[in-house]
Amino acid sequence: MFKRFATNHPVLFSVLITLSVLVFYVAAGVFGAAVRGDVGGNLAQAIGRFFAAGCFVYLLWRFDWLDASGVTWRGTAAAWLVTLVLVVYETVAYQLVFFGDLSFEISNPGVSIAVGLNALATGPLEEIPFRGIILCAFLSLWGDSRKGIVRSVLYSAVLFGCSHIIHIAFGRPPDMVAMKMFMTCLSGIYFAALVLRWRTIWTVVLFHGVLNAVLSIRAVEVAGFAETAPALGMMALLQVPLVAFGDYLIWKAPLRQGVPNAS
Repeated sequence: MFKRFATNHPVLFSVLITLSVLVFYVAAGVFGAAVRGDVGGNLAQAIGRFFAAGCFVYLLWRFDWLDASGVTWRGTAAAWLVTLVLVVYETVAYQLVFFGDLSFEISNPGVSIAVGLNALATGPLEEIPFRGIILCAFLSLWGDSRKGIVRSVLYSAVLFGCSHIIHIAFGRPPDMVAMKMFMTCLSGIYFAALVLRWRTIWTVVLFHGVLNAVLSIRAVEVAGFAETAPALGMMALLQVPLVAFGDYLIWKAPLRQGVPNAS
């Protein structure tokens, strides 16, 4: 029944998947808080996040969407090379905008590794549901025509951006949360484009996870670090070339085979 619901009502289904991601985040956070210490807490959260990602992979398997989502494909050398270039570009941009330099000193390796692993786990936790389950659900609704692909990418990206409203619960100002949502919506476009072009989800899982890990480790090393609205706005501008590249990939990508009906 749930599988039929996914293809008959993919918009509502995708909203429920988005909410489930937030629930898993909260659950992982509670699990981490129950374990004392910076190292133990972060490692516990990472375990919770990887477990949640595994649950979403299981759902893809039950829906027969493993191939369509790119879970079963490791990707070509070209896919990984392009991803590497994009990771370097965005990592450098983020560090310069938020920290002002590219230094990467680690004063407490134990804490940094735990924080980095926890941040790395956001890659599979967010990419598998948004660029896997949700993107497939919309493709099943609108088909694999060029117009259907564009609509699917935009809707999945908007939901990805909206999911970051959870930062309100962390005490972030509404204007910063709105900017964060906008930025993640933009990243959702070129993440989806990479998946559609090379038909593997693992490049964006690594892209997302590595970027978050680098920034989280740096933030730990900078006392009193906090994101600012101007910095977020600058990063949104620096994402424009990536969005343009993503648009190019979407228009040039070969049309995919249909997503198997989940009924």
